[in-house]
Amino acid sequence: TVLFASTGIQGQFHFAGLPFGSATLNFSKAGFEARGRRTLELELAEDNDLEGLDVQLRPSASISGAVLDRDGDPVTGASLQLWAATVSAGVKSFRAVRTDRTDDRGYYRLSELAPGRYYLSVVPTRARSGGGVREFEHSWGYYPGTPTLEGAERIALAWGRERTGVDFQLAAPPKTALGGLVRTVGGAGAC
Repeated sequence: TVLFASTGIQGQFHFAGLPFGSATLNFSKAGFEARGRRTLELELAEDNDLEGLDVQLRPSASISGAVLDRDGDPVTGASLQLWAATVSAGVKSFRAVRTDRTDDRGYYRLSELAPGRYYLSVVPTRARSGGGVREFEHSWGYYPGTPTLEGAERIALAWGRERTGVDFQLAAPPKTALGGLVRTVGGAGAC
């Protein structure tokens, strides 16, 4: 049997008429437990009323800041990704755990986060087309402004920690050239 209840204004809850035996209580609230839930395993006996349970939910962590261009103007629509390191079979890899986009003022906020150490990256989405070549208007990279993960700063978070001011100031993208020769299969003649 699954029963649901919402807490009152003071956080109180009550279930009556429960059968005896094992019970699992799950507690969740937006902004707490990093989109997860707090679980209690109980044994309900005939002569044991469990009144006065005190369940504490931990507030989630968050990261916020702004993305600005090289002139200090907001970059709208930039994509931010929060990365966590994982190890599987002795191999370290990274997975994106949360994403967001900057608003019209260049601000972002990644919320509902669990404690941990994270890396943050930004990819500007504004691009222009000229002569068939697509160019990004800004560089992309990792916090605090490095093009590679090796130079990135880890952001440590604890329960309830709100890390503000994690800002990016984007530079112009680096310029490079690419050229070559296009041939038909077998190398006969140019296309």
